[in-house]
Amino acid sequence: MEILLSLLVAILPTIGYALLIWFMDRYEKEPWPLLAVTFVWGAVPAVILALILEAIFGWSMSALSLTGTRLFTGTIVAPLVEESVKALALVGLYLFLRSEFDDVLDGIIYGALVGMGFGMTENLVYFLRSFAQGGWDEWAATVFVRSVIFGLNHAFYSSLFGASLGYARLARMPKKRLGAPILGLAAAMLAHAFHNTALAACGGVLLAIFADWSGILTILVLAILALKREASWITTELAEEVSLGTLSSEDYATLSSLGGRLKAYRQKGREGGWHKMREWRRLAQQATELAFKKYQLRQRGEDAATLAAITRLRTRIPALRAELGQTASPPLVCQSCGHTLRPDSKFCTRCGKPVNAHTKEESPC
Repeated sequence: MEILLSLLVAILPTIGYALLIWFMDRYEKEPWPLLAVTFVWGAVPAVILALILEAIFGWSMSALSLTGTRLFTGTIVAPLVEESVKALALVGLYLFLRSEFDDVLDGIIYGALVGMGFGMTENLVYFLRSFAQGGWDEWAATVFVRSVIFGLNHAFYSSLFGASLGYARLARMPKKRLGAPILGLAAAMLAHAFHNTALAACGGVLLAIFADWSGILTILVLAILALKREASWITTELAEEVSLGTLSSEDYATLSSLGGRLKAYRQKGREGGWHKMREWRRLAQQATELAFKKYQLRQRGEDAATLAAITRLRTRIPALRAELGQTASPPLVCQSCGHTLRPDSKFCTRCGKPVNAHTKEESPC
């Protein structure tokens, strides 16, 4: 009975937290297989590696007293080892699947998921141990503390490193691309070490709670700012695609707002059911990826892989529009001088004359 209940209270809150993290990624959802692999790495291999390494360190400190060994392991060894083994999954994504690692928000999402996987397995071990040592009362107290009060701790620690990799992804200077991940991993280790040290100290529980939740709220603010930044990339980078005929002006207006995307998604469902909804989601995903790739190209300079991705996306998007029954849109031009316009233009950048926002015809005034 206690095993089944421990499994449920370890898994169910984790699923809820993971869905919240997934929902945060509003514009370009990360592939489910990568999200699953990241989570599973934290839940199984990372835990096994951490246990092995921590056991090795424990044997090497056999000369210390039992209390001294536990204190040293909890405040120094555990943060160093656990944050390092969790970071391995994020480093692998960054090095070998960089096309899916776009910015700070992606780093937070991947980091949080690997931390949630690790925390879920660790919680299960603590729940079973607490029941064996103190029965249901101690079990219930442990569940409340580890699932609710400190339920997002490992996600918080790992997201610090993930965010630093996302920052490095767009950094222009080599020293920032190298230095940011080092600082991010150090921050994750320090936050973890501070938590463990505060709990080991007399009366440090409230301090640990304050520090942990302050960090979690900071990560949430960073995620919101990153989301707003992604929205600005979409608005800026996709404007050119209307003049090139990749997107229609209606598509551009829809894709530039979350409300417009949701409205279009529901409308496609009413028009053609699940198939139309899926096709529209693919179109939105591909257009968003195009905006991100174009920004990355401008931010970091010429890159053959990014250029190839942009070319590929500019071919795919019109094909998806055709599947949705949309016809190709002619470029939007100024009626006075013939200059190609952005879809949100109010004045022509060449002749300076005002342009009607709805018809793109020259305003009579």
